[in-house]
Amino acid sequence: MPAILKTTLLTGVIFFIMSGGGPWSTAGTMNAIMGRDISLPLQWLLLWHFAVAFSYIWIIAQVIYKLPLLPAIGVGLGIVIGLYLLNTVVFYGLGFVQQSPEGRTFLMHLIFGLIASALYKAFAVPRPLSSDAS
Repeated sequence: MPAILKTTLLTGVIFFIMSGGGPWSTAGTMNAIMGRDISLPLQWLLLWHFAVAFSYIWIIAQVIYKLPLLPAIGVGLGIVIGLYLLNTVVFYGLGFVQQSPEGRTFLMHLIFGLIASALYKAFAVPRPLSSDAS
């Protein structure tokens, strides 16, 4: 669980600052949750952003934990594409409308999945056992 929390914190901060998935698509507005425009006060955006990030990373972590790095990243990308589809169904199913292009949201999900998978694998590596012999 510590690896999931560390990954959520770091990835969450990166993608909250770059809420459109990258520095070239945000202009520092921080008004999106997983790439979707949401009109909420800042504290609610933060809460929902990190809740969704934690949920995504928890799901990814359950699947990629025992995989080597490169297959884990590939599987993480596959999972995040499924999560993007679920996100789309829920977002539009609840009647929300997005002003920005849908491609931005898809790109944000892909980049999130790539970074989150790699960071989780880095944080989930067990520490070496210490030996008394030095």
